[in-house]
Amino acid sequence: MTPGRALLFGLLVAAAPVRAAGPTIQFTGVLTADGKTRLALTDKATDTTHWVEPGDEFKGYAIARYDAAEEAVFVKKSGQEHRLPLASPQHRPALSALSAAGTAPAAASEATQRAIRSNLRALAAAARQYQLERGTTAVSFADLVGPGKFIGELKSVAGENYSTLTFSPDVTAISVTTTDGATVAIDLSTGLAQAPKPPVPPAPPASVAPAPAPPSAASAPISAPTTAPTVASAPPPAPEALPPTGREPVSPTYQIQGGDTWQKIAHATGVAVSELQRLNPTVNGSSLPAGQTIRIK
Repeated sequence: MTPGRALLFGLLVAAAPVRAAGPTIQFTGVLTADGKTRLALTDKATDTTHWVEPGDEFKGYAIARYDAAEEAVFVKKSGQEHRLPLASPQHRPALSALSAAGTAPAAASEATQRAIRSNLRALAAAARQYQLERGTTAVSFADLVGPGKFIGELKSVAGENYSTLTFSPDVTAISVTTTDGATVAIDLSTGLAQAPKPPVPPAPPASVAPAPAPPSAASAPISAPTTAPTVASAPPPAPEALPPTGREPVSPTYQIQGGDTWQKIAHATGVAVSELQRLNPTVNGSSLPAGQTIRIK
C-alpha cells in the first residue's frame, strides 16, 4: 500500500461512526403478585440476577416501565432509553436457581408474617370505623395513625412501610414489603363498608293531602259573628235531695202537707222516692196537693 492510500484508509476509519455498546443487563423474568410487578434483571458481566420494580435502579440503569403486552422492560441510562425484551428460556436462569442464590423475593418468617398481618388488620378495622363515622370512602394511613387518632402508634415489624396504604371500598387486598423483599398481604375481598346513608322517610300516600298548619294567634283573622250565638238554656235546678231517714213508717198512709215534695216525704217516712211513686201512680209528680193521702206501704 502506497503512503497516500494508507493515509486515506486511516482517515476513513477515523471518520466511521462508533456504534454504541448495547445494554449490559438482560431482562430474564417477571413476577406479578399482590398487585405488584417485580422484574428479574441479570448483569451480563457477572451473571448475577436481582429482582427490582419500576422506579428502581440496577447497574446504573433506571427502570422506567414494564410493558406486559410486549413482554419488555424499558430502562434509561445517560438520557438514552433501551428496550429489553424478555430473554428466551434457554438464555435466562431458572427461577429455582435464582431462589437458591438468594436473589428472588424473600419469605418472611411465620412470626413476622403474623405480626405484620395483625398490623394490617388493625388498619383495615380502623379504616372501616373511620369511614362509618366520617361518611367518607377513601381513607389514608395519616387519617388513622397518630396522637388522638384511632391508632396512636403503629410500629414496623421488619422494615415494612404502611404510610402509602389507602383504603377504599374497591380495595380487595393490602400488602407491605419488608426490607428483605418479602411481601405480606391480607385479603379484603368484601371491600370496605360504605358509609351508611340517613334513612329516607316514606312519602305520604298520593290520595291523602297534608293537613294544613293551624294559623298562629298573631296571623289568624278575627271576624265579628253575623248572628248572636245561641245560648243553651240552663236546665232547671234539681230539687233538693233529702236522704230518707231509714226508719220504718208506722202508718201505711201519709197525708200531704203544704210545701211537701217527694223528697221531703221520703225523708219524713224513710221510704225511697221511687217506691213512693210506684205506690201512688195517680199522683202528679210535679204537684202534690196538700191534704191528700198517699200510700207509703
